[in-house]
Amino acid sequence: MKSKGVTASLQSVVMRHPRPALGGGQYWPEAPERINRMFEAIDIITKLFVNSPAGKDTKHSRQFYKLECTRLRTMSKEAPEILIATPAP
Repeated sequence: MKSKGVTASLQSVVMRHPRPALGGGQYWPEAPERINRMFEAIDIITKLFVNSPAGKDTKHSRQFYKLECTRLRTMSKEAPEILIATPAP
């Protein structure tokens, strides 16, 4: 019985949102741009992990992302690892 409820819920979500959530028919950049965006985002995250515990705002302005005054308000004492999944080694 429980699985029928889950199936019904999934069907209702799929019927309301027939497009895939990722991309959704919008522009999807080519691989080199996606990779550059990823590395820029990692740079921002790293800056936030370093600056925020020190009470400093992070500013960033490059090709893809712009931050004016951003800070993580709550954070553990040590920054978590940044792990990246790839389809091949």
